[in-house]
Amino acid sequence: MGVSTNGIIAFGVVCEEDCKFPWDEECDGGIDEWWKKERGFADIHHPWTPDGNYAPGWTENDPRFREYYDHRTKWRAKNPVPIELENYCSGGSPMYAITVPGVGLLCWRGDPKTFDPTALVVTDEQVAALMEFLKRYEIKYIGEPSWLLMSYWG
Repeated sequence: MGVSTNGIIAFGVVCEEDCKFPWDEECDGGIDEWWKKERGFADIHHPWTPDGNYAPGWTENDPRFREYYDHRTKWRAKNPVPIELENYCSGGSPMYAITVPGVGLLCWRGDPKTFDPTALVVTDEQVAALMEFLKRYEIKYIGEPSWLLMSYWG
């Protein structure tokens, strides 16, 4: 495993350094698991035990797995996490920005990208949704929403 540096362009806000996220306490920092709880997701099957083994009656090739994964995929499509959480410092010293999903760019070390800066567009509705999320979950941030150029080393 090596070290890479990434460039990130995204629209959002920089979080305060000591910012506490609602998913930190409830789900060990896992925003996806927290969002499922927040939105009332319920699995139709439970193929694993808490320690990660197959539940009684389940095997590697159980045909119920297809139904299990299809259910999760459909739910995620209807209930996407409304923000992206970007670590813009490093794996060892994380600092975070909360951004509008799907409107930024990522460039990995050694992989230059060309892009049209006029394609970087955020709608008023996307900004309003970002601000509503920050307000609803009382997330502390610095400044106003804007385009951010960030780096990640990890």
